[in-house]
Amino acid sequence: MLVHSDDNREIYARCFVSLTCLEVLKVVVRLCENEARLDVINLPEVDAASLEGDCVELISRPDPPIKIRNLLRKLGVGEPSEVQGYRLLKDDQVGDPTEV
Repeated sequence: MLVHSDDNREIYARCFVSLTCLEVLKVVVRLCENEARLDVINLPEVDAASLEGDCVELISRPDPPIKIRNLLRKLGVGEPSEVQGYRLLKDDQVGDPTEV
């Protein structure tokens, strides 16, 4: 689910959806151009990071749940209030949910 998007930032929540719940498996934050600072890679809330062109991609798992909130707060985004878009993935597109 796309939960935030502006000129240089995108935030996605990778979720497991069932009939009874929606569980966030990880959050991906993509920072580009002037937002793509390398110091954010070392934040304790970041489980994995990658560089692609002029963008930095940060991955955080919600264990404990406050970790993602803290990451978004430190990046100056705050908690998302609505879903801006979503894309369904088939089982063979998802991979192992325990991987970062």
